[in-house]
Amino acid sequence: MKRLYMLILIFIFVFVFYLFILFIPKNHTVIYKINDFEVNETYFLEEKKYQIIINYNNQKYPLIFSEKYNKSRKIVDSIKEVIHEDEKCLSVDINEIIYPICYKNNNLVDFRLLTKEIQQNYSDLIIDKSDSIIDTYQSTNIYNYNNKKYYIWNYRGYDYLNDKENTSIKLLTEDNYYNLLSFKSNRYILTPNYDKEYYFDSFFVIDNKKEELYDLKLDTEISYSSYYLGEIKNEIYLVDKKNYKEYKININKNKIKVIGTKNINGIIYTDKWEDISLKKLVNNEYVFPKKENYNYQIIDEKLYLNIEDNLTLLSNNKTKTIIYINNDEVYYLVGDVLYLFNPTLGEVKLLENNEWNFNYENKIFIFD
Repeated sequence: MKRLYMLILIFIFVFVFYLFILFIPKNHTVIYKINDFEVNETYFLEEKKYQIIINYNNQKYPLIFSEKYNKSRKIVDSIKEVIHEDEKCLSVDINEIIYPICYKNNNLVDFRLLTKEIQQNYSDLIIDKSDSIIDTYQSTNIYNYNNKKYYIWNYRGYDYLNDKENTSIKLLTEDNYYNLLSFKSNRYILTPNYDKEYYFDSFFVIDNKKEELYDLKLDTEISYSSYYLGEIKNEIYLVDKKNYKEYKININKNKIKVIGTKNINGIIYTDKWEDISLKKLVNNEYVFPKKENYNYQIIDEKLYLNIEDNLTLLSNNKTKTIIYINNDEVYYLVGDVLYLFNPTLGEVKLLENNEWNFNYENKIFIFD
């Protein structure tokens, strides 16, 4: 009898283990066909996103979206082709949600850039958006807050805008027209005390979570000829090119540490930490790689989403620069207007400030 119980327990264990292996979320790639459409489906566990590329009539139809793992795999239920003159779309049905993937003149485009004849097939997906000014603060016209918090450099500090209040945060006594040495982490904004000439010896720290402002005093002087490598695990890395020093800044602990000098190698992160000479850090402005779930790019002043080298045009506007990418959202400047694009809303007009016609390299910081 004991042997029978043992066999039953072993069977149950093996069966549970099999189910665990079968249904645990993991990276996967599967290729399957739906009628004449070949579907290449990939799930990226770390990013929690699906990438689907459909091959049809010698063209690739790419799709990407954030979603929890679906244990059934083969998530595409059906595909339908829609054609009007030189425009054609595939309507991809996934869990009763339709995703249009479209071409115009053999170029991938967002379906909202197509004619009304095509768009009428996706009327349920088109969200009306107003281009009317809903508020004005200082020199900024506000069209839509999109439930975000905005910090806009105003030469002496920041204008702080959100749907609950608009106010100004004064940092400096004198105007400083270029705020190129500020840095945004997930929680903080770090801004040098530009009132000091040639060198600075403190940072102004804005804690967005607590909505507090305080000084981070330094026991050294840093030149304005500096740049940021990036942030890893809540520590910010900065290179002072004039003084041949690399610093590690930990805002949570209010600490700054010299980690590289002329005589001591600094460090750099690619996919791992490596030693590097200060001469290389000074002569080349390195940036730590930052992995984004969505690869938004500006090419020839146009905004695209790049999926496996398949470029989808998202806007007909002449785009200056990308300000911020947050998962599937991208914020970018068109003239003196800040826009948002995400796959659900399309292009949304947010803020307008005439100064961005001239000093658009000044920082605009955006928080959820």
